[in-house]
Amino acid sequence: PESVQIQQDMERCVAGVKTMLDTYGDVSKTIALQFKEVGLESLDSFYRASSQSIAVTDLFEFESPRRGFLMQDAEWKTFITTVNGEWLANLYRKYESKGLYNPNVRGFMGANNKDSDKVINSGIQSSAKDSPQDFFVFNNGITALVHDFELQGDSCIKSVTGIGIVNGAQTTGSLGELDPKEDLTKIEVGVRFIKCENKETVRSITRFNNSQNKVIQSDFKAHDSVQSRLREEFIKLKIAEYDGGLRGHIFQNKKNKIDSHTAAQALTAWHGSPYDSYHNKMQIWEDDKHYKLAFNEIISAQHVLFVYSLNEAANLLKSELQEKQKQTQITQDEKDLLGFLNERGSAFMTVHGMSGLLETLIETKILSPYKIGFKKHITKDKACELWMSLLKVFSKLVVLLRPGTTGRLSNSGEIQKAQKEFIRSAGTIAPFMKTMTGGNPFEFFVKNIDNKI
Repeated sequence: PESVQIQQDMERCVAGVKTMLDTYGDVSKTIALQFKEVGLESLDSFYRASSQSIAVTDLFEFESPRRGFLMQDAEWKTFITTVNGEWLANLYRKYESKGLYNPNVRGFMGANNKDSDKVINSGIQSSAKDSPQDFFVFNNGITALVHDFELQGDSCIKSVTGIGIVNGAQTTGSLGELDPKEDLTKIEVGVRFIKCENKETVRSITRFNNSQNKVIQSDFKAHDSVQSRLREEFIKLKIAEYDGGLRGHIFQNKKNKIDSHTAAQALTAWHGSPYDSYHNKMQIWEDDKHYKLAFNEIISAQHVLFVYSLNEAANLLKSELQEKQKQTQITQDEKDLLGFLNERGSAFMTVHGMSGLLETLIETKILSPYKIGFKKHITKDKACELWMSLLKVFSKLVVLLRPGTTGRLSNSGEIQKAQKEFIRSAGTIAPFMKTMTGGNPFEFFVKNIDNKI
């Protein structure tokens, strides 16, 4: 088992090694030092990810053997049959939150007659209530990965062990979200139970079973260990709501949401290049090198919020200045800042610039680049407020980042040059700002930083 004691010992070790690295000068700045204890908890997470996340491992025995037929190839076996609508609804109600959809590229999208992506599900529910005897021929059915199944001969299935819905999340969810008092016993749904141990074949099953609807690259990362952990961390911390690439995620408060795609772009700008943030948006999810740069294995929810809120703060500040301009209450310095913020990709350039200034502000080395963030109690709204206030403190210098937006962030040389000029100028003036008569103008920001390993 992983323990707090071991983590504390490793933290002390990391701090000591960082001190040693500092003796090598500037070259040490290119070295990211992190630690991770791998115990039973991590091994379990790795295993679930490697087995395509068939997270529901229970044994499901049918009341009586279900008739059907077996098909098999060298890499897979599948039994094709039907299941009762009530059985499927209960499966959703009990296991949806426990990983029933882990092999799927999206969760249940919801059902209503207003949103285009939910109308079909509303139709499924209407069919279930109005024409239960015809549901089998109205519906495409379910495809599910299982660890194993037990047959009675070759024509009946007695039970399945483990289950993950690959295709049919909308059908399963539509039935499961109906009133439990609704009689679904007359409904039959076609199902393919697939047993396959070849990882590449399983990936292809997932990909091609979901190709009838538009699939984007982030769909395939939605259930990896990093995104799953981040969603859990955000739920626990209650500082914001994060979808983690999971389409169909229902936000309780949309103002409190963190969109994973924008977060990925902001994180890429912070840790890498605004060019990739702007021009290679989907490659962040598709290419492992880009993905690991944005979502390092040890990345914390606090860090995601930290970087995302800076990106959002830049956009909010632009809106505030635009409103001032409409009211003819804008100063010349604010006009200059607005001119920069109106440039395409300026928010990503701002994120990139501030990432290089942070150590100067906090006057110490960042202990863990993917864990630096605000303290645990800082919510999304408060985080945006802190960043907006800091951007205003350095507003006259932020405009130095404007050359980096040349050609919509297409000139890497200008990006690097602009960031260096901003860091140099802001880094030079920051020490003098702290001695001002009114006190350190960015102390409010620094005291809310959680610089942990």
